[in-house]
Amino acid sequence: MLGCRGRTMTQIRVLVVEDNESDREWIGRALQTPSGSIETVFAETLDGAKHLLCSERIDAILLDMNLPDSQSLFSVTQITSKFQDVPVIVLSGNDADEFALAAIRNGAQDYLVKSADARHVLVRTVLNAIERNRGRRALRVNLLRDPQTFFLTEPAFRLALDVYFSATSQPSRLFIVHLDAGLHPDEEIDALTIDTVASLISRTFGARGVFGRLSDTVFAVLMKETSDDESILKRFADSTAKIAGNGAGQPLQLPAQILHCPANGNWDAMLGRAAGLGQNLAG
Repeated sequence: MLGCRGRTMTQIRVLVVEDNESDREWIGRALQTPSGSIETVFAETLDGAKHLLCSERIDAILLDMNLPDSQSLFSVTQITSKFQDVPVIVLSGNDADEFALAAIRNGAQDYLVKSADARHVLVRTVLNAIERNRGRRALRVNLLRDPQTFFLTEPAFRLALDVYFSATSQPSRLFIVHLDAGLHPDEEIDALTIDTVASLISRTFGARGVFGRLSDTVFAVLMKETSDDESILKRFADSTAKIAGNGAGQPLQLPAQILHCPANGNWDAMLGRAAGLGQNLAG
């Protein structure tokens, strides 16, 4: 699920997939908090749940395995296989250990039996599942780095943005460098040039950014600093002006641009713009 998910840390949307009206009522009450930090969304069928997961932001799923259009473990696998970034907690009337183990093995993060005890731990279970899922996603990001620059690969950078925007409601900015746009006619992109560009970008932002290599020649940084656009672009230009290119010995020129992602904006579309940025910078 992609998109610029603007919200505060306390705004959590939980999808309850349950066809029994009385169960929906007590689950809804159990998820109520004094601060109103949890918003509950309901679906009575698996198809209804899929529709909501495709069209809305959902942070966690409480899933009854036996639904009008799906039964038993099929319900679990249909959700966990297609919506891997959303933690699933099975809430079932079956207290058999083998069902619980099977659900976990098929991707569920937790398994609760519908009972009075479940009502008291439901909020904590949901919050724990969300935090565990966030940690797993962060680990996946760290395992997906470009071997040359150690920047995140394009899929990992997208995942990092998803993790970041799932935890903030603040507008954000992407710093984009398209290497093709800065080359001299007689220059070629070699390993030294790539290393030089990566080093310049890293020095410009230090610990104030998340770095990605979107393709062989496109670099991106999710900026975590408050300096204005003009100051950041000047700082980067001053750094690149001191570096000689590998062609005619002229200073390396790396046109850069900053793209703004407003709260609740579509950063996925921004990456699409970044992919074609070289032509705009070169023109």
